[in-house]
Amino acid sequence: MRKLVLFLIISSFSLLSASVLLWNNENGSWHYPHPETGVPSAGYQGIEEVLNELNVTFEIVQVLPADLSGYSVVFASLGSWCET
Repeated sequence: MRKLVLFLIISSFSLLSASVLLWNNENGSWHYPHPETGVPSAGYQGIEEVLNELNVTFEIVQVLPADLSGYSVVFASLGSWCET
């Protein structure tokens, strides 16, 4: 399902030729089991996996740049919840 959703987003924005940023702003508090391997994975890793499978060139950062004008699309992975 997640691959289908990202594929639809990618198709609608023509990401194959766009400048894509993946902002990994997760707090690292929880990882879900990967549906195919069972290995604990972060949300950004799922997005990264789909973008790689679709041969989309992208940049991963942990600090959001002040100027986003160089990117056509920004994916923000904010994690599952915040532990306080």
